[in-house]
Amino acid sequence: MSAHDLSDDVLEQLECPICMEYMLPPISVCSNGHNICSSCKQRIKKCPSCRELLSDTRNKALEKLAVRVEYPCPNELYGCTLTFPIALMCEHEDICQFCPLECPLNFRIKCNWTGPLTEIKGHVLHKHKDLLRRTYVRRLGLTKPTVGEFNKDKAYVDILLSNDNIFFEAYEVVRDTFYYIIQYIGPEKEASQFKYKFVLESEAEEITVCSVASSYSTDVKEVYKSGKCVKLFCDTVERFLNDNKNLQLHVEIFNVKEAPK
Repeated sequence: MSAHDLSDDVLEQLECPICMEYMLPPISVCSNGHNICSSCKQRIKKCPSCRELLSDTRNKALEKLAVRVEYPCPNELYGCTLTFPIALMCEHEDICQFCPLECPLNFRIKCNWTGPLTEIKGHVLHKHKDLLRRTYVRRLGLTKPTVGEFNKDKAYVDILLSNDNIFFEAYEVVRDTFYYIIQYIGPEKEASQFKYKFVLESEAEEITVCSVASSYSTDVKEVYKSGKCVKLFCDTVERFLNDNKNLQLHVEIFNVKEAPK
């Protein structure tokens, strides 16, 4: 028997008969030798296999194997083929490119689709093409004028389409601070190749902030915390509202490689 076959056999023994998830210590065992995970044991009193009453006895031998065997990534169904010991799995899950993400338009239209980052672009183009805001393409990238509602109690999101690139746009006020971000919808390693220039202007003044696009797989709050976004005092932004209390702004997105020297 190969090491791969042995690992598969161990993983089969580690499947909880109730939730079908892999069991981790503590692993309980009934008097007839049937195993059950700690989470399911809290919800039932009898063994699901033989109906014997469950006790506090633990399967120490299986627990030792559980911490040594390599588990498939929980995102295996979405395409991830990597395996890790349980001690390293959480670290991998935080950066796994196949981690399912929600549709970027869920905030606006309650789309319940979820999938890996690699499939979001196809989903948006197929299901929500009529909701994409196309941008005017310039030599260095794209630019758009925006006049939109501004309410300190709301968060605003949109999807920008330019040629083959799709971007997630969001802005909101959090504790009297205005945040604006652009996130690239595509492979995470490619996000940093895009920069954006955010401009607020009126007849009397202008504010310009430049930043690097983040990946859509990065939580918005984490981007705010890192400071790699537009961050302004709310009362400063309110100086640029028009007579209808709408926010007027311009944003330019360009590929770093194409930026002027």
